[in-house]
Amino acid sequence: MMNNILIIIPARGGSKGIPRKNLRILNGYPLIYYVIKTSLLSKYDPDVYVSSDDDEILTIAKKFGAKVHKRDKNLADGKTTLDPVIIDAYVEISKKNRKTYSLVITIQPTSPLLSAKTLDDAITHFLEHPEFETLISATEDTHLSWGKKGGKFIPNYMKRVNRQDLPPTFRETGAFFISRPELFKKNTRIGKKVDLYIVPDQEKIDVDTFEDWSICEFHLKRKKILFV
Repeated sequence: MMNNILIIIPARGGSKGIPRKNLRILNGYPLIYYVIKTSLLSKYDPDVYVSSDDDEILTIAKKFGAKVHKRDKNLADGKTTLDPVIIDAYVEISKKNRKTYSLVITIQPTSPLLSAKTLDDAITHFLEHPEFETLISATEDTHLSWGKKGGKFIPNYMKRVNRQDLPPTFRETGAFFISRPELFKKNTRIGKKVDLYIVPDQEKIDVDTFEDWSICEFHLKRKKILFV
């Protein structure tokens, strides 16, 4: 059976932490360039769309080879979650292309270190495990941690032990979120049967701060030097 795969890259024009983040130049290219390139390099030959409310982002996306979906303004404020954004784009793109997709993948522009190999390995893993409805990129994040309740900090553990003796915990990286489109009928991208795909350490950064930005720039420059 042929797998029609749709990749949607959501890219709002606004950003609180780093202004105009998606278009800011990172090691010679706009941030959004990296995930577009990674998506287009996939051996699964997906349809790659950038969904944005921002005309400049859409123009840049087309320049780098992605197709575009103009997002409604009411889906572009900072409080809107990704579920309605991705579902709206999926419905419009499916209708426009007259195509039935077997998988819909959300890839965040804030994961410039994600490689095409990791993306393809995750897609292969998901296709080989039809029992799962959703696959989310993650990294192991086992540490002694604290929460806050009633204005007081409280430990999230019963006893202080070495890290290796703690029960493993995992954190979403935000790199990719693979869903079966049947879920969208329930207005969600996440099913009851979820699997996590652990990405390599060097690909786990989700750019949210200037410090994250600097770390990504270091890795990208290093890769460029090694390649040369």
